[in-house]
Amino acid sequence: MSRKALLNPLAALVIIAGCTAEPLVPPEMEPVADIVGAAAACPLATLPPGAQVVACFNATLQPGVWHGFYLEQSVAQPTGEPDGAYYRTQLNHDYVLTSPVGYTRWGPSDPIAPGASDLNESLYAFQTEFDGVAWNDILRLFAPANGDPQDVSVVVYWADATTVAADIGTTIDGLLAAGVVNDGQSNALTRKIDQALSLLAKGKTDEAVAVLEDFIQQVRDLTGAVLSTDEAADLIAAAQYIIQLI
Repeated sequence: MSRKALLNPLAALVIIAGCTAEPLVPPEMEPVADIVGAAAACPLATLPPGAQVVACFNATLQPGVWHGFYLEQSVAQPTGEPDGAYYRTQLNHDYVLTSPVGYTRWGPSDPIAPGASDLNESLYAFQTEFDGVAWNDILRLFAPANGDPQDVSVVVYWADATTVAADIGTTIDGLLAAGVVNDGQSNALTRKIDQALSLLAKGKTDEAVAVLEDFIQQVRDLTGAVLSTDEAADLIAAAQYIIQLI
């Protein structure tokens, strides 16, 4: 599958120091419909079944450059706002960068020129950018300045916690029906997910995270003897995604 959405190198967009008075040039990419889909449509990473894939493609990152990748046209931003009224963090979704791995999130708002101690880090940021006509949700990736060009797979997705939890429940039901897990194992796993959602609804995020971590540990304990590596990876990825949302 060919998924190319690279932004051509644009000097004005390489380093952004706060808001700019110059209109931002829209990134070049394939049509949005060609890079948005269900988790199964993206073979580059293991994703929760309910994930909505926004970007799934291979790219080459040049060292020391803030590369920009278009995700979606923003719906949370007003159009035509004057310079100084840009709100970089009002994104359409709580996007998750699942690949490349080992990158640290930069922000919470604009990518800015990294300090001397940050030039050798792998960084990323999600932000909205105004192109003079419309707002766009953009992913920025920064490869270490002292390294070589990096060939990476870029995978970005989003999903709400309730949807992902429902997907986990459906997966567990399927494993029970197939005889992979027994009633006790199925009930124990399902109860943890239900408990985590209940705690979230009450605003008890720390407790919800702890329950989800218990769920992940239980899945790991079942791996090999009961669950295959792939079956466990799907469940763990889904639980970890909910933790990231929290």
